Amino acid sequence: MGKYNTHALALELALRAVPMLRVLELGQGRYSTPLLMQRCQERGLVSVENNPKYYRPSAGAWMQTRLVREWEEMWPWVLACGSYGVALVDHAPALRRAVDLARLRDHVWLMVVHDTESAEYGYAGIREQWRWRWDDRGRRPWTGLWTNRADVAAAVGLAAIASGLTLTREQGQG
Repeated sequence: MGKYNTHALALELALRAVPMLRVLELGQGRYSTPLLMQRCQERGLVSVENNPKYYRPSAGAWMQTRLVREWEEMWPWVLACGSYGVALVDHAPALRRAVDLARLRDHVWLMVVHDTESAEYGYAGIREQWRWRWDDRGRRPWTGLWTNRADVAAAVGLAAIASGLTLTREQGQG
């Protein structure tokens, strides 16, 4: 597993913990987008990218994609698509992630947040907004799972046990 695919196990766990609701991907990738394209055909995928080098167009009616110049352009469209069961936050530039996480907080049941060990992403200022947080610290960069829903927190715990993934848990304010 390379440094660009360290979120794969946590993402798979999130998809099991919240099985039927639409997924949002901020930042398409060589590994995450094909995985989500494979796993989201029954539930739907909304995927946004700002770099033409990484952008993949829609693969069917179940997948909606956008290539944006600026991340702010995505908001009317992303919010019009409704709420999401899972969101993968793995886009650039680094500090944009904290801005978008804060804005998504009330629209997503479970966040999958890549690179949680690094201060360069600005997570320290917002991670306390989620009551239940875990990090997969078995691979670097780390990947976080954040939620404010008790039912999702319980499902994450059960899915982690079933998958054998060891997560480090933090308790937040929410």
